[in-house]
Amino acid sequence: MNGKLKVAWGDQGEHHVILDALDVISIPPGVHRHYTNVSNVEVLLLSVLGGTNSGKVVWAQKVLDDARAHGYALNDKGEVVKVQA
Repeated sequence: MNGKLKVAWGDQGEHHVILDALDVISIPPGVHRHYTNVSNVEVLLLSVLGGTNSGKVVWAQKVLDDARAHGYALNDKGEVVKVQA
């Protein structure tokens, strides 16, 4: 909604675009995506999820591997949580 945001999508983030303030993009449900702030201000992002399974995140394997390396894992609800020591 403000600043500049790099939006990448695809299994490996192989596609991307830079969005300016108030720009809009539509990425189909089920397509992996990530966002990177590429401006010098804090960015506010509005994301609207749709589809028949909205609200359920399907995590990319690289994200799960990185999370695990930092002490996080998926719980029974599919949420990424800190693993108890």
